[in-house]
Amino acid sequence: MDEKIDKVIALAGNEHRYQYFTLGVIIFLWINCNFISCILPFIEREPIVNYTDSKGVFHENVTLTNDICMELKGENYTVVKSFGYSWATEFNIECNAAAISNIGAFAFIGNAAGGFVFSFITKLLSHKKILIISSFGFCLAVFLCTIVTSYDYFYALLVCEIFIGLFGNCLCYSSLVVAQEVVSSKKRSLFSSIINVGYALCGIIYALLFLAFENEWRYVFYVLIGASAVTLVLIWIFIYDSPRGYINSNDYDKVIHILEGIASFNGKLEEFRESIKQEDYQEILSVIKGEPIIAPSERSSRVDDASRKRNTDNNNEGEIEFNNGLSDSKFNEANLTTSLLSPDGTVQENSNKEIIEVEEKKVEKITVWSLFKYPSIRYKFLFLDFLWVGTRAAFNGVSISSKSFPGNFYVNIIVLFILESVSYCVAGVLIDIKKLGRRGFLWIQYVIVVIVFILLAFLELNIYGELSLNYIARFCCAGIEVIYYTYSIELYPTPVRSLAFGINATFGNAGSIGAPYLLEFLKSWEFLLVLAAICAVNSIILIFLPETVGKPMVESIKEIDELNNAGNKIEEKVEEEKPKEKEEKPIDIIEEKPEIKIEAKPEEKEEDKKEKENEEKKEEKPEEKKEEKPEENNEENPEIKIEIRPEEKKEEKDGENKNNGNKEPDNEEKKDDGKGPEEN
Repeated sequence: MDEKIDKVIALAGNEHRYQYFTLGVIIFLWINCNFISCILPFIEREPIVNYTDSKGVFHENVTLTNDICMELKGENYTVVKSFGYSWATEFNIECNAAAISNIGAFAFIGNAAGGFVFSFITKLLSHKKILIISSFGFCLAVFLCTIVTSYDYFYALLVCEIFIGLFGNCLCYSSLVVAQEVVSSKKRSLFSSIINVGYALCGIIYALLFLAFENEWRYVFYVLIGASAVTLVLIWIFIYDSPRGYINSNDYDKVIHILEGIASFNGKLEEFRESIKQEDYQEILSVIKGEPIIAPSERSSRVDDASRKRNTDNNNEGEIEFNNGLSDSKFNEANLTTSLLSPDGTVQENSNKEIIEVEEKKVEKITVWSLFKYPSIRYKFLFLDFLWVGTRAAFNGVSISSKSFPGNFYVNIIVLFILESVSYCVAGVLIDIKKLGRRGFLWIQYVIVVIVFILLAFLELNIYGELSLNYIARFCCAGIEVIYYTYSIELYPTPVRSLAFGINATFGNAGSIGAPYLLEFLKSWEFLLVLAAICAVNSIILIFLPETVGKPMVESIKEIDELNNAGNKIEEKVEEEKPKEKEEKPIDIIEEKPEIKIEAKPEEKEEDKKEKENEEKKEEKPEEKKEEKPEENNEENPEIKIEIRPEEKKEEKDGENKNNGNKEPDNEEKKDDGKGPEEN
C-alpha cells in the first residue's frame, strides 16, 4: 500500500524543492522546540566553590556537585563564582537536591505531557494546525517564564516550564511526521537523522548565547521567542499538511489539493495535472486507496446489476467476487468471495445486507484500546515503551551530568552536541544497511554504552580518560535515540502510528523524569551502574522486535488477529454453502450428464434361458431376491426406465454375481416366468 501512495506522491515530487525546504524549516523548528531539554545543564548549573573535604584535603575552583554536597552536608564551602543564567544561583537552591531535580523533572514532565496530548489531538486536528497552535502556546509559555523574579514564584516558573515542554514536544513530533510522510521511503531515515541534528544545533547555538548573556538568562529566552515567531510564519505560509493523514480519513479531495500544492512548489503542477487527465481522477484515487472508490449508494445498485446479470446466464452456479474495500483497516486487503445466488438460481436475500454491513465496518475508530486489542500491535507497543524509558534515561542522564564534567564547561557542552550531530548523520547512513539494519546498529551501540558506564563506575581515570568515555557514551546514546524515532514510526500501521508513537514518547519521558532524581540522590558510581543495567535489558528486549529496514511503512492494520478471524468467519460461511451445492448438483441429471451404463444382454443368453427353464423349475430354492429390471436396447419401446445405482452397490452386485454364478439364471428364469418373454 505504501508503494502505491509513494507512486502518487511522486507525481507531485517526493525528492524535490518542497521536501528540502520543509526539511530546512523543520530543522529550524527543532532548534527552538528542544530548547528546554538542551539548556538544563545551564539553568541547573551550580557555582564554582572552594572547600576542604572530610580528610582535610583542600579543593580549589571546583564545580559544586551532588557528591560534594553529600560529603559536606550542604555546608563548609566558599562560592568563588556564580552564573546569572543559572536558576540554582538566582533562586538560592545550591545543594538543594530536591529543588534542582525538580527543574529537570518538570521539563521532562512537560515533554511527557506533550507526547500524551499529541497522541490524542492528532485524531482531532491536522498536523499543520497542531504546529500553528503549539507555536503560539510555546511562545506564550516562554514569555511567562521571564516574568518570575523571586523564589516565592519558583513553582509557578516550573509550571511554565511544563508548558514549554508540552508545546515543544507537540511541535517536534508533528513536524517529524509531516517531514517523513511527504518524502520517498529511500530518504525517510536520512531525513529523520538530519532533523535530529536540529537538537544538537540547539545545544550549540544556545550554549553560545548563554556564554554571551552569562549574567541574565531572560535575554536568551527573548531570542527564543523571536526565532519561534519566524518559524510560525514559515509554517503558516509554506508548509502543507501530510496527504497520508487525509487518505486515512477518506478526504480524497483534500489529498488532491495538497498534492497540487506540493507539485506547484516543485514546479510540476502541469505535469501532475496531465497525469490526472491521463489516468483519470478515479484511477488516481484508486491507486491511493488500493481499490475503485464506490459511493455507498452505488454499491447496492452494483450488487443488484450483478445479480440480474447472473440470472440471465445459463450457468447459475457462478460466484461474483467483490473487493471488500478494507485495505485501510479490515481483512488484510483480501478479496471477499461470496455466493450471491442460491443453488436454485434465486438471489439470496441477505447477500446485499452482508456486503453493506462489511462496507459500514470499513473505518474503525482508533482508541488507546486499539493498541492492546490486536496482538500484532500490542507486543510492539509494550516493548517500545520500555525501550524508550531506558533510552531516554541514559541519554538525558549523560546530558544533565555534563554540568559536572571536568574541564571547560562550555567546551564540553559544545563538543557533546557536535558529537551528537555526527552520531545522527552516521546513524542515518548505517541503519539503511540491510545486513546491519535498525536492530543490529542499536544492539552494537547498547553493548558499547554498557561497557562505558561500567568502566566509568569502577575505574579512577584522569581528566582526558573520563571525558573520552563520557563523549563515547553521549555519541552512542544519541545514535540510539535517533534510530528509535525512525524505528518506532515504521513498526506501526498508519491508523495508530501517531497515537502509539506519542504514547511511546510519553513513557520514554518517564525515564527522562527519573534521570535528574537518580543523578541528585545517588552517588555517581551508583547512577552509572543503574544506567548500565537499563541499557543491558534494552539490548535483550530488542531481539524480539522485527526488522524494518527496506520495508514499506504499513498503511493498514492487516496483521491484526481479530480482523483476520472476522474475515475467516465470512469465508467459512462461503465454504459451508459450497458443500450444499455439491449435494444438490447430482439431482439435476440433464446438466450433470452422468455416464449411464445400460446393461443389454445378448440374444444368445435369452435362448439359453428358454432351454434351462424346464430343467430348473424343480430345483427352485427360496432366497432373498433383488428386484431387477432388465435393461435392453429395444428400439420398439422408446420409454426406457433407468435406475442409477451408486457405485458401491454395483461393486457389491458384481461380487455376488461372480460368487453366485448359478443363482443369477434362477432369478432371471423366475422373472421370465412371471412376465413372459413377450413383455420383455
